Formats: sequence, C-alpha cells, structure tokens
Amino acid sequence: MKIGILTYHRSHNYGALLQAIALRVVLQDMGHEVLYVDYWPDYHKSLYAPVSFYQLMHKSPRLSLSYLRDRMTHISPILKRYRTFQTFIRQYITPYTASPNETYDVIIHGSDQIWRKQPFIFSYNPVYFGQHAIPCQHRISYAASMGQVTTTDADRLQLRKLLSNLDSISVRESDLCQLVQSLGYPCQLHLDPTMLLSKQRWIDIFHLQSPTDTPYALFYNLLPHSFQDEAIRQYTKAHDLQLKTIYGKGTGRNTSTNIYNADPRSLVQLIYGAQCVFTSSFHGLVFAIIFQKPFYAAFSTNGGRAQSILHSLHISDRLLPPMSSTIPSDIPPLHYDLITQTFSTLQQKSLNYLRQL
Repeated sequence: MKIGILTYHRSHNYGALLQAIALRVVLQDMGHEVLYVDYWPDYHKSLYAPVSFYQLMHKSPRLSLSYLRDRMTHISPILKRYRTFQTFIRQYITPYTASPNETYDVIIHGSDQIWRKQPFIFSYNPVYFGQHAIPCQHRISYAASMGQVTTTDADRLQLRKLLSNLDSISVRESDLCQLVQSLGYPCQLHLDPTMLLSKQRWIDIFHLQSPTDTPYALFYNLLPHSFQDEAIRQYTKAHDLQLKTIYGKGTGRNTSTNIYNADPRSLVQLIYGAQCVFTSSFHGLVFAIIFQKPFYAAFSTNGGRAQSILHSLHISDRLLPPMSSTIPSDIPPLHYDLITQTFSTLQQKSLNYLRQL
C-alpha cells in the first residue's frame, strides 16, 4: 500500500521530526511504501527561517525592532542551528518526500500539533484535516494533536465541518478525544509515533553509541519557568554527575555542557547516554521512558499530554509542579518491568489501528 504522511516534516523542532521519522519507519516495517507529502506552506517556512519576515509583519513596530535586534545579536548561533537542522532533514526526511500531486492509497494526517491554530494565519489549516485535493482513497488521522484544547462556539462549528473530511480519527490526548466525540465523531486515543518503536529500533535508526565520557544528568530545558535550575544543580552535585543542558532555541554558543544547536539524533543520543533526565519537553519525557531512564518532568504550560501518558503508565509522580524548589535527593527507581507491560499494551492498541489500514 502507498501511504502519504501529512505532518510537520520540515520543522526545526525535535519532536516534530522524530515523530515524523517514527511513523514512517513503523509503516515501512509493516511493508508499506511510505512518503511524506511535501506540503510546506510559506508561513511554516518563515517560522523557522533565521530571520522571519512573517514575524516582522505581524508584530508592532516596537516589537519588530526588538525581534530584529535579537536576531542580529544571535545570528551566528541561529544560522548554525538552522544549518544543523537542514542537514538532518536532508538525511532523514528529504529522501522520503513526494509531491502532493502523487496518488496515494491512504493519507495519514498527523501526528504532532497539526490541529492547532496555525502561526501567522491564526486559524486551523484545513489541509491537515483532510480538506485537500491530494489523490487518495482514504483520509485518516493518527495521533493528531491540538496542543491546548481551548475552543469557542465558532471553533467548534468549524472543527465539526473540518473533521467530516476524515474516514477515521485518531488523536494523541484524552482532552482532544473528548472534544472530537462531543462534536459527534468516533475517536480513538493512540500513542505518539515515537512510542511505537522499541529502544533497539531507535538505536539502529540513529546508530546510537554507549556513553564513554563522564557520567551526566541531562536537563532538556525547553519551556522556561518549568524547573528551578538551582534545584537541578544541587541534585547533580549530590550525585557527582556532570550536568548537560540542551536548549530548544539556538541563541547561544555550544559548550561541552550547554548545547544549543544539536540535531534530533544528537538529542536522542544525549538522552540515551544520560544517568537521569530532567525534561520540560514531551518528547524528552518519551525518550527517557523508551531508554528506561530515571526522570522527572515539569511543564510551565501545555502539560496535558505528559499528564495523559504518565497517568496511563501509572507514574504520575514523575510530573513535578512547575518551579518546584526541591527535587527528591534520590530519584526512586522506576519499575520498568511493570511499566513495559502497560506500555506494550498501549503500543499494540496503536499498532493495531495502523495495521487495519
């Protein structure tokens, strides 16, 4: 079967690229021909440009000047991060892309936050809901997300119409599933694609290496005001661990312990090699679980999807309130033998949905 994936396949975003790779690999392992539908509108291109003209056009003169000053101040690391992601995309995404004019048996819309109101256009993009002219027999979603589910009456009317384009609906978060069902559509809840691949499969995809340097804790610092830095430093000092911090934005210069422009493979390698993980990123949380690491997560905003998966795995205690002043001095061991059993059940449910294509 020829399957097209419509997702954020060219984002300069760790989670977006990793979930795109995972869904392709899962479907290829099932024996399908799988391609990314190369739909990438101008507002997306601008969002990840070193200097975004959309940003300049949609800000007040004062904020536009501040944005431009910030870009120019950090232009060197910003360009380095941009090139790093472009190189990664050329290796892991571009060889599997095809024109929207190709004919497919199935188009899968998702995963990631494709159903959020899109930046700069401030509205839902109908293409990500199956409202398009791409030749295909079936249009479905898999683990689609909206981020924070806050809708007005007008939004609900629009969403009810948009969802009618899909033959089958799968989403990633329970609150979105409830919204879809309230609009009159059957909906299934499934795992993010990154969670469908085994630890060994990820090792093979990225040729991950066992760590040989000083033992370290990894802090994936994506959302500001999620962790207190000092609490993490105290923990790592007490356990004689080096602290490595990876940032979601490339506005600083790399050092051995502060990493601003790693590509997605390097992020996965860092989690794989860590003794423990602190994360304010959903996909940082996911890979900590996949690689069976001790971890804590905290989210200043948009923590619903983390709450959902941690609740499903019965490890909700790993989610700290934002800006907790202390971290337990000894992270209790996670019983990954039990977690893996529950995890496997959730995986099979999600995989069965894809096997029925």
